[in-house]
Amino acid sequence: MEQKNYMEIQSLSIALQGALSYNPNERKAAEESLNQLQYTPRHLVRLLQILGDENCNIVVRQIASIHFKNFITKNWSPHDPGEQSKILHSDKEVINGRYLLHWVKHNLQDQQVYGALFVLRDSFQKIQVEIPKQFFDPSSYNAWIVLFLNMLERPVPLEGQPADLEMRKSWGWWKVKKWTVHILNSLCTCFGDSKLQKPDNKAFAQIFQNNYAGRILECHLNLLNVIHTGGYMPDRVVHLILQYLSNSCNLRLNVVLFEIMFPLMCFNDNDKKLWDEDPHEYVRKGYEILEDLCSPRTAAMDFVRELDMMGPLVEYKPYRQKDGALLAIGALCDKLKHTEPYKSELEHMLVQYVFPEFSSPMGHLRAKAAWVAGKYANINFTDPNNFRKALHSAATGMRDPEFPVRVYSVLASCSLVKACKDLGEIRQVLPQLLDEIFKLMNEIENEDLVFTLETMVDMFREEIDPYALRLCQNLAAAFWKCMNTTETEKEGVALTAVGCFHSISTILKSVRKHPHLFAQIEPTLLPIMRRMLTIEGQEIIEEVLEIVSYMTLFSPEISMDMWSLWPLIMEALADWAIRCVPSKSMYFYFVFEKIRILIVVLLSCSRTWLLLKTI
Repeated sequence: MEQKNYMEIQSLSIALQGALSYNPNERKAAEESLNQLQYTPRHLVRLLQILGDENCNIVVRQIASIHFKNFITKNWSPHDPGEQSKILHSDKEVINGRYLLHWVKHNLQDQQVYGALFVLRDSFQKIQVEIPKQFFDPSSYNAWIVLFLNMLERPVPLEGQPADLEMRKSWGWWKVKKWTVHILNSLCTCFGDSKLQKPDNKAFAQIFQNNYAGRILECHLNLLNVIHTGGYMPDRVVHLILQYLSNSCNLRLNVVLFEIMFPLMCFNDNDKKLWDEDPHEYVRKGYEILEDLCSPRTAAMDFVRELDMMGPLVEYKPYRQKDGALLAIGALCDKLKHTEPYKSELEHMLVQYVFPEFSSPMGHLRAKAAWVAGKYANINFTDPNNFRKALHSAATGMRDPEFPVRVYSVLASCSLVKACKDLGEIRQVLPQLLDEIFKLMNEIENEDLVFTLETMVDMFREEIDPYALRLCQNLAAAFWKCMNTTETEKEGVALTAVGCFHSISTILKSVRKHPHLFAQIEPTLLPIMRRMLTIEGQEIIEEVLEIVSYMTLFSPEISMDMWSLWPLIMEALADWAIRCVPSKSMYFYFVFEKIRILIVVLLSCSRTWLLLKTI
């Protein structure tokens, strides 16, 4: 028996060796032999034996590993229902039990922790995609859900809680609560609506709805009662609970909305402290996507959007509650603008409840009024004076002594500018608007300011000549800030960098009738072009070449500094640029279109330069 197995292994080794032969006839014969052998019993076992034989040629072992991997990937499990497995069950048991487990035990001694983490990660991903079938057994899921509910209901002891709030959110008790809510949210997402279930899951979804959804909701509401009584709960736990409520809550809405949700949306002591001590951070948190991922306020806004309730919110009078009401109204804008009877009353709502807050003695209400006005900028104003009131109020807010008010006023002005049907109204405030944007760009890094400036440049390209140099300088400064961010932050600023380049291109194109401006702008843009024509600019090569083409096409003469970019362009074309563009056809289209323009311009100016170079 052993002799026969040895002969079969030798035959397989010869076939694997032949698959690499330079002789096409030998290679074809070897491939046919492998195709015949691959479905024979113990074929995969013999491949593993070759893999583990240190006396075997390393090339043959490598070919065996590739063949083993490809066959396993393709044939380990049948693709169609009823299809017979192409690998014998006995072979699978031998592979799993005798070889792979043995290999893992003896070859990963120094990496067992990393191996375990890899297995856990793979298992976690599979659970995220599909709940294991074993969970559908009634005794199993009942035991698990009862355990989860017990963990939620168990009070968190006061003794042992860290005094520091940052440390407290990482305390073991709160971590248990967080992950328990996380798991129950996943179950609600998977089985919360029986109408959306596959036939195999409908029965379980119905049981979940009837037997468990209400109990989970009750536990969540009891947890949130801690907020109502002034107790502590980590932001992430609150956020997850509110997510569950947004998906499932139809009862006790008044309690949930006005005693739990609404207080979370209102201006609070932490907001006041941040507003007074670090207004830049206050603005950043308002526009930071990562903050939204675990913010109770954002989750509360999502909940209010789902409820679609505006009437009771606009009646709040105290300053902090009014701030929360304005936040809710802004969060509801997409629904209210398309839903009657609210749709026809939005202009009246703005005039009666929002516009007066532009004059509020409280800075946070002036900022919130500007934000809401920007949200509703594109509604149909029956009275042009009301739109004019919003526009001029936002323009006035750009000179507000409070920094956040100035930021929100500029961003609201951008929305109002885009919605304005009479650009004559905007031209009156254009100089002031651009000046305020320039000031704010020097004070804070905010991608919305760059997009606002891009909008202004696109809409008023004929009026921006006097501002061309300052525009390019501010956009260049914004770009360098993007380049100086850390690797973890760069993904979020990529669009900002592209927006800077688009705006610069628009400015250069709009001032083409004023060639003298290009010599003034060149020192600002040259370092950017020089750096971005290296592999570092692989994602924005089109935008960079567009700027280079404008600087050469419209300038009265091409400076020696601009000439220094030519070798960089040629080097990029010969080396990295082709590899970095996904679609080669698009690459050749836009690159050579820019190069064609450059060549026409450069050749017309190059004779003197080349002559001087040869002397």
